[in-house]
Formats: sequence, C-alpha cells, structure tokens
Amino acid sequence: MRSGKTLLLALVGILTLWVSPLRAETLVFGVLVSSEVRDTFLRFRPLALFLEQDLGRKVRLQPLPWPKFEQAFRQGRFHLALASPGCFLLRAPYRGVLRMEDPRTPVIIFRRGTLRSNFSGGKAAVWPYSYEGYLAQAAYLSSRLGAFSPKGVRFLGAEPLVVFAVLNGKEKLGMVSLRAARPYASRLKIIRLEGKVRWVVFFHRRLSPSLASRIKSVLLSYRSREFFFSPLGTPPDLSPLRGFVP
Repeated sequence: MRSGKTLLLALVGILTLWVSPLRAETLVFGVLVSSEVRDTFLRFRPLALFLEQDLGRKVRLQPLPWPKFEQAFRQGRFHLALASPGCFLLRAPYRGVLRMEDPRTPVIIFRRGTLRSNFSGGKAAVWPYSYEGYLAQAAYLSSRLGAFSPKGVRFLGAEPLVVFAVLNGKEKLGMVSLRAARPYASRLKIIRLEGKVRWVVFFHRRLSPSLASRIKSVLLSYRSREFFFSPLGTPPDLSPLRGFVP
C-alpha cells in the first residue's frame, strides 16, 4: 500500500512538471529534430549556452522529433521554441517574435533526368533546416510537380546523409543547401530554390514581458557561422501550407 502511494505521488510530480513547465526556473527551449537528436543538439547547444550566460539561468535544450514536437508545442510545454513557419497554423499558446536567418541557399538535387521524372515515386529525402521545414518542402514540391504528401518526405539527420542517399541511388530527390551540394556538382544536378532559409522563434504567451524582452535582446546579439536572428516583421505567407495542416 505504501509503495503504491509513493508511486502515485511520483507520477503526480512528473505530471505536474510536464503540464506546467513554465513554473520552473529552467527555461525549456524546444527545437525540432529530423532523425538525429545528437546532430540537432550539437547545432543548437552553443545558442543555449549563450542564453544561459546572459540570462543567468539554466536553459534546457529539448530536441524532439515531429509529431512529438507538434504535441508539445500545441500544449505549451516550451518557454521558447524554434520552429518552421508552418507552426503559425497550429493552435498553440505562442507568438512569433524573431526569424532565424540561415545564410545557406536551399537547393534540390538529383542525379540524372529531369526534376519531374525523378518525382515519379512521390518521395524526397530532406534535411528540414535546409529550407523552412517539411511543410514548406512539401508545398514547394507540390507547386512545382503536382500533388505531394508530407508522408513522402524522408527526414535525414544531416545534409551529407541526404547527399549520399541521392548519390547512392537510395533516393531520387534531395533537398539540402548549396554549400553541401557544391562539392558533388559534377555528379549531381542542382536546382536553386528562391528565397532564404528562415525559421521562427516563438515565445510562450505567459512569459513575463521583461523576460521576453531580455531573451529577444540576447538572441538578436547572437552570431554564428550557422545562423543569426532578426526581427520577425510581417508574418510569412502561410496559404501554400494550409492544405498540409489537419
């Protein structure tokens, strides 16, 4: 009986932390991963440490795969989150604040033939951060090639994995950055995509104005070879993405 009561109290404690993370002193920073948590963690851990140093409080990086990220985002389990523009379409207690600007140029790669002939299987290997997330990738392919389901997107954890999947014939199409594809230009056909790679930093609406302002200021001062942040300005056009969100 005693052990059962102890177990019940432990479960209540875990549930409280899971449902109400905003009460904790630690800031929970949600980021989307493709298939490799380690690569995503290494990519964004320096940013989390930068926030910790300036804010004087612990920042816990929480990489989650989709749809676990979507569920946590809808339920408000992050203090702040880095997500694709498609998350504006989700019912969630967040507001978009900043853009993450990535200087890389997004491209589509394939080995031979035409873009349309390589699309016959309705599949593509992608690195989500090479464009604006899987919804935007699916919408782009649909606009160029006809009906395309996000289920046809195969997430790979790093750009080299996408490049080699195409080179080795495991995938016909890939979406990566020009920087990743350029060394193999003699063996690949490369099509540049219009626009820049931009993701969005969302703040939970329950963050205090003073803390939100401080986090925003720190993020705007961050610079790395991989990315930097800028004011969001006008929200992105979401009309091409609406057909992919239930």
